Amino acid sequence: AGSAGGMSAWCRARASASGSWTPTKARRLTCYAEPVSDTKFHFSPRPNRAHEIKWREWGEDAFKQAKEAGKPVLLALSAVWCHWCHVMDETSYSDTGVIAYINEHFIPVRVDNDQRPDVNARYNMGGWPTTAFLSPDGEILAGATYIAPDQMKEAMPRVFTYWASNRDEVQQKAIELREKRAAAQSAGRGVLSDDIIDGVLKSVVNAYDPLYGGFGDAPKFPHTDALDLLMYGHLRTGD
Repeated sequence: AGSAGGMSAWCRARASASGSWTPTKARRLTCYAEPVSDTKFHFSPRPNRAHEIKWREWGEDAFKQAKEAGKPVLLALSAVWCHWCHVMDETSYSDTGVIAYINEHFIPVRVDNDQRPDVNARYNMGGWPTTAFLSPDGEILAGATYIAPDQMKEAMPRVFTYWASNRDEVQQKAIELREKRAAAQSAGRGVLSDDIIDGVLKSVVNAYDPLYGGFGDAPKFPHTDALDLLMYGHLRTGD
């Protein structure tokens, strides 16, 4: 908006903060275009360059852009309380090469876990941060948790090349997955048999680390569902 009439509401509000609004005052503030917030997608309290990535909010617009541009989506699931999310901001998302590659080859989307637990429930890769590469249809191509800068610069071209070389196949699989989910939802919920419960309990027990605690290998995160299941198993059998 290069004219006073096209100025954003934000700009008018800022210009009028110290008195009545005038186009001259607004020009001095150089605020004709509403700015992208430096803090909206910024999770680490320490200096970093993560805001240089052209993050979008989760929503239909981001995936529409991905489809129109023919690019995969980079989904970053973060939280303000997450140490490794801060580290990701300060390392990988502050690396010049990573920033440039993401902005050119992906549609980057950032989600605050605490604001969108539904997105976290579907795409979390086992902890925070979650780094998920998605098709424009929202299906998972690949993913991990924290990815160091050098590993990130190796992973991104591989994912993009795979997407570019197998786009039709990926889109067809996305259609099949949606159909399967729709069929499962329409069929209603089944009944969990004792064999299924015992099998999952066995997997959880086998994943427990008796030396250092927790489940699986580092990095470890709380698995509340697993703990709930173990307590249920104890109440059920006394074991």
